[in-house]
Amino acid sequence: MKIEKFPEGFDIDALREKWLKVGRSTERADRPKMEAAVKVIYEFCKFKEPHTFIWSDSPLSAAVAKIKYETNAEPTEDDKKKSV
Repeated sequence: MKIEKFPEGFDIDALREKWLKVGRSTERADRPKMEAAVKVIYEFCKFKEPHTFIWSDSPLSAAVAKIKYETNAEPTEDDKKKSV
C-alpha cells in the first residue's frame, strides 16, 4: 500500500523525532511488556512462540552471546557476572 498523502494535520517530523528518541534511549526496556508484545506478533504471524528471550546490555554483548550460543561455548565467569 502506497501512501499518497498524509492526513490533514499529520506531523511526519514529530513522528520521526519521537521514534529517533525511542531508538536512542538508554533507559531499560520494559521486558515483560516487550516479551508479551513479541508473543502476540508471533501468534499473529502464525509462528511458533519463542520459548526463550535473551537480553543483553549492548549490541556487542548480544553478538558475543549469539556466537557463544551457536558454538555451544561455555560462558566465562565474567559473562556470568555481566548477564542480565
